[in-house]
Amino acid sequence: MINIDRNLSIPLYSQIYKNIKKAIIEGNIKCGDKLPSKRNLSKTLCVSVNTVDTAYSTLVSEGFIESVPQKGFYVCDIESLDTINFETIQLKNDTEEKDNKSVKINFSLFGIDVDSFPYNQWKKIIREVLNLNPYEFLKTSPPQGELGLRQAISSHIYMRRGVSTKPENIIIGAGTDNLMEVLNGILDKNCKIAMEDPVYSKSYDYFERMGHKIISIPIDEKGITIKSIGNMDNIALYITPSHQFPLGITMPVSRRIQVLRWAENGNNRYIIEDDYDSEFRYGSKPVPSMHSIDSKGNVIYLGSFSRSLSPSIRISYLVLPEKLMDKYRKTYINTSCPVSRLEQLVLEKFIYFGHFERHINRMRKLYGEKREFTKKCLLNEFGNNIKFYGENAGHHIIFTLKNFNDENKICKMALNNGIKLYAVSDFYKGKVPKKFNGAVMLGYGSLDTLTIEKGITELKKALM
Repeated sequence: MINIDRNLSIPLYSQIYKNIKKAIIEGNIKCGDKLPSKRNLSKTLCVSVNTVDTAYSTLVSEGFIESVPQKGFYVCDIESLDTINFETIQLKNDTEEKDNKSVKINFSLFGIDVDSFPYNQWKKIIREVLNLNPYEFLKTSPPQGELGLRQAISSHIYMRRGVSTKPENIIIGAGTDNLMEVLNGILDKNCKIAMEDPVYSKSYDYFERMGHKIISIPIDEKGITIKSIGNMDNIALYITPSHQFPLGITMPVSRRIQVLRWAENGNNRYIIEDDYDSEFRYGSKPVPSMHSIDSKGNVIYLGSFSRSLSPSIRISYLVLPEKLMDKYRKTYINTSCPVSRLEQLVLEKFIYFGHFERHINRMRKLYGEKREFTKKCLLNEFGNNIKFYGENAGHHIIFTLKNFNDENKICKMALNNGIKLYAVSDFYKGKVPKKFNGAVMLGYGSLDTLTIEKGITELKKALM
């Protein structure tokens, strides 16, 4: 029995999709069962055929049902998938507070929508890989990672981000922190690291622990300003131009060209482009990557699957310019890739067969809807007293509230009511600009719309 509630803020297609998915997982709808036709179900539920079509299409793409030509939709064999308890799965980021029992709703900046992970395709590919000759997935990977995965990544980032590179220039790593260590072995020991201010704290901490001198550079409404580093040489500029964290600024092409010209007019100047959150831009096309317009080989491109798939899939990749490849090979010739070959083969097939592309498209739509819903809830509660900052992208929203100039006070008042927010000032190394006094951040990626709505209602109560 499929039930929908028109009073809920959850889209009708999403309710239908979740109802059927839950029934399949719990065994109430069994393998081989035929689902109602789209037209019949639309009449039963009094919804449009398009609404049912969207729900069915999502279930097909995730492998829960299949469309049999001339016959209809049938439930697939999902084997032991029912052992997964979707309601209790939680992915936590180690940069956040641990086991804070006072937090009822955490608007995490780093959460993902766990229910939307493509479990069925992932499991199916794992089984396919395990059915290979054990030699195929048990042997050690070469230092740069599996060639097949590097080829798949090379094709993907060319189509998506305009990054033109050979698989031979891609290095697979076990997360961004692992690739930071790789960079540390390639860059000169006395190489200075220039970073945005505000900055993603973990990246800052990695380079600091490695002993590099770090220069914090303020950003304006177009991103990083390079006046602070002027004519310095032997320096790497670490930036997030597609979606600056945490302010959400997208660096325009004019500023990108200015930064590239700076790198060209000196010695040993590199740009480390962390293409953070580039996939999740809503309502407009992504700005081309810095790498795509670099003709001199000064951009080191850094990408990850932690945001687009899951933080628990510790696979990231580095694209090195040709002039750094010799040093990489000399330094890491006797090492092996830290990512298991099994995981690499699974991800390779996941990308190759188009599952990753379809997943990104679905998640962009889902996160875009969550973002609009979150802003709507905030406006309903705070009206003209709220001001938003940043681009229409990413997984979090920055805002200030009229008559609240102390962001730490806002976060404390919210926490006293069980709501976890984040202060923008926590990510600044230098002075916080006046316009961001009182600025707080609210993430929506891991929460459903009911929880988002409840959390914002409770936030309003806490600040009254």
